Amino acid sequence: MRLKISAYWWCQLGGWLFYSLAMVFFAFVFEQKYTNIFYSRLAIGVFAGIFFTHLLRLLIIRFKMRPPTEKQRWFQLALLILTICVIYNMANSAIVEWFKLYDPIKKISFEKRF
Repeated sequence: MRLKISAYWWCQLGGWLFYSLAMVFFAFVFEQKYTNIFYSRLAIGVFAGIFFTHLLRLLIIRFKMRPPTEKQRWFQLALLILTICVIYNMANSAIVEWFKLYDPIKKISFEKRF
């Protein structure tokens, strides 16, 4: 039996692949050092991104927020997207802290980041 991958997953994989290639390209252009930390953080960002964008899709479908929708629902959709973005960034930062994927010399305290 042939495995059929939906257009959604092709777009997910293609988008996150493009994101990771863009990050590597700009690190090369701006002469950033390629280290294991760079690739580990990039992989964490991509996997967390796939997870949270899929979660966003499931919530949009579950709460029936797919366009076209009423005016009032647009605000709720924007709030949902903003919430998922904040949770993604907090989870990404927490995972980086947990695995100590940072340069201790350049480490900025949590309070200074916000």
